[in-house]
Amino acid sequence: MGTVTTATDGHLCRSLFERHLDDFLHHWGIAHEPEPHYPHHPELNTTGFRADWRRADGTFVEALGLMEGEAYAAKVERKRKPAALSGLRLLTVTAAELDCLPETFADWLRETPSAPPGGPRSCP
Repeated sequence: MGTVTTATDGHLCRSLFERHLDDFLHHWGIAHEPEPHYPHHPELNTTGFRADWRRADGTFVEALGLMEGEAYAAKVERKRKPAALSGLRLLTVTAAELDCLPETFADWLRETPSAPPGGPRSCP
């Protein structure tokens, strides 16, 4: 649905939103693997759902760019269920949270990142 592009680290991104997040992860030194498979589940995940990224600690990250679409929102919910059943940590990011990425990913930021442009932000 989006613009296919390549992130700074060479990862293929399926939207500009995904690229923004991938570039953020790369810039801040947060190791990430693109498009990992969710755990298989005989009823909840038979088609091989993929996340947008997996962190080195196993946390799955999803860029939720189209939540206003009913089919898209339903697919996100279908992904959440097998993740919860397997004890998988799932971090979701919406476009409204783009200004809060340092806070969202605070657990994984390297010790000496450069300051985000614009200084501190008030995040939800």
